[in-house]
Amino acid sequence: MLTKSYQERTVLYAFLLVPIFFGASYFLLHFYVDGDQVHYHRFYNSLKFATFQEVPSLALAQLSSREVLSPYLIWIGASLGIDKNVYVSFLNVLLLSGIFLILRKHHVSWLAVALVLTNFYTVVLLTGAERLKIAFIIIVYAFYFSGLVRNVLLFLSPMAHFQSLLFFPSIIFCTLAKDVKIFLRRRAIRVSSFRMVVVAGLSSFFIAYFFWDGIFIKGASHAARDTSALELLNIIILSFVSIFVAVNKFRIMMALLPFYPMIAILGGMRINMLAVVTVIYLLMVEHKLNHPAMILMLTYFSYKSVPFIKNIIVYGNGFF
Repeated sequence: MLTKSYQERTVLYAFLLVPIFFGASYFLLHFYVDGDQVHYHRFYNSLKFATFQEVPSLALAQLSSREVLSPYLIWIGASLGIDKNVYVSFLNVLLLSGIFLILRKHHVSWLAVALVLTNFYTVVLLTGAERLKIAFIIIVYAFYFSGLVRNVLLFLSPMAHFQSLLFFPSIIFCTLAKDVKIFLRRRAIRVSSFRMVVVAGLSSFFIAYFFWDGIFIKGASHAARDTSALELLNIIILSFVSIFVAVNKFRIMMALLPFYPMIAILGGMRINMLAVVTVIYLLMVEHKLNHPAMILMLTYFSYKSVPFIKNIIVYGNGFF
């Protein structure tokens, strides 16, 4: 249970870390000028004098984006005349502060916090994946809060980036893990769980119905890419380590299960990102993120950041 003094200290630490978060973000964005950032810079500049009504067409033309939330959030900074790297760094501060707050809320060690903040996938979100970054900001704060606020934010996250929809099967499978056990033993299911599945299904249907073109095109583009054996191996290793560490082994197995067919259909890197985030969250709430096996795995992901950052500085593109 969190004491008031602990919460206050955590918020104070987050506030003190803001200049470091902002400085690191601005440093990386200053050098990241190639790859996807070419399109994002062009899009940002085109928004400076764009009207509210013109934003969707510009997002579609320049980013192939049909999302409704992230283009407008980017438009706010551009229309105010804020330098792009400065504005995106503010967004990065929101992301990193949210990650820090939720980790410390669950008493994750400072070492594990540092490793998550320097995780390869965290650095990718800070630099090359701007719409996905906005979706992750929403998701991070969704799980920092609870109740209605959490549900509303989770519902909004796909409108920032459709890839957020890929979290939903994992969330449903994870939530239903206990019910699956009950069903296997007693052939029964709780009414509350059935209601949750119906609500989640209807919400997913609503989003998919109104934004099907964008979801289909984005999915097709990822499906066209080859899935290497290494990408599949990564999630297999992640699964074994996380199941070994977890208290509720069946729940984490259920949560990871939907990612396997996703990798086969859509390709590996972004799906592995979702799987890593899922594992970090579930082990965090079990207070198992400080386990030596997870510290070792988190160290590996932080080490992966080193060549990525080097590529940014040398070539202007982390994926060079």
